[in-house]
Amino acid sequence: MAGHLIDATTQFLDCYTDEQLGVINDFLARMREITASHAETLAREPRLRQSLARPGVPTRRPRS
Repeated sequence: MAGHLIDATTQFLDCYTDEQLGVINDFLARMREITASHAETLAREPRLRQSLARPGVPTRRPRS
């Protein structure tokens, strides 16, 4: 099974040029930076925390 996954992934990636893969890699790296930055903001600002499952519904605060 793992061999099939590796082969399929290799075939998929062969569809892209090195330049295209570089652009995709840069995009994903930037998205990781933005996500990490946003997570830090949410951690500092409890009023901004909302449930992802139910937008607009605040998450529960941890019990002290």
